[in-house]
Amino acid sequence: MRFRLFLPFSLAILMFTFAKSDLAQSIYPAAQERGIPFAIGVGPSNFDIDWGKDHGKERRMGGITMWFDWSPPDPKGLLKGIALEVEGRDMNYGQPLGLTHLRQDTFVGGVVYSWRSYRPIHPYAKYLMGVGAINSPSNHTSGILAPGAGLAFRAFKSVWVRGDYEYQFWPNFFGPRALNPNGFTISAAYDFRTRPRS
Repeated sequence: MRFRLFLPFSLAILMFTFAKSDLAQSIYPAAQERGIPFAIGVGPSNFDIDWGKDHGKERRMGGITMWFDWSPPDPKGLLKGIALEVEGRDMNYGQPLGLTHLRQDTFVGGVVYSWRSYRPIHPYAKYLMGVGAINSPSNHTSGILAPGAGLAFRAFKSVWVRGDYEYQFWPNFFGPRALNPNGFTISAAYDFRTRPRS
């Protein structure tokens, strides 16, 4: 799996979001700027890929993560803080010795919940599901679960910085044994959602 598969799907989500926001703009109060309930982020990741061990040390690799969040327009009650997230990650940098052809890709989606009462910092938790692939050089794929948590803080107007930890479950990847890649992502994000006029 490559980001080539990720791009068409991402563009489809973007077009759907623009179309939906045009229909929903009339519900926003006049005291707010009209935007779309959408955020996009990208940044570097560093993961323990959990693919064997090297003299007792973790096998860590670097990569790039891109994610998209969609929030319900003008959320109320339980929906306040809820977003749907799609995330793609390509771990392809800094392969350990002996695994020079290793590549690990994931494409997942699910729910993110942010606690927005601590402005300008938003703690959040997420639960994502999707597909993971490892090339080493043969291809192996698996359905995966990817819970995580992190902090987002406003850096400047609509620009946010997000620090994220994710622990993945690749069930029965080695027969009865699960694969558990886990690590951190630091991303910069632009939030297109409706915001109060300054």
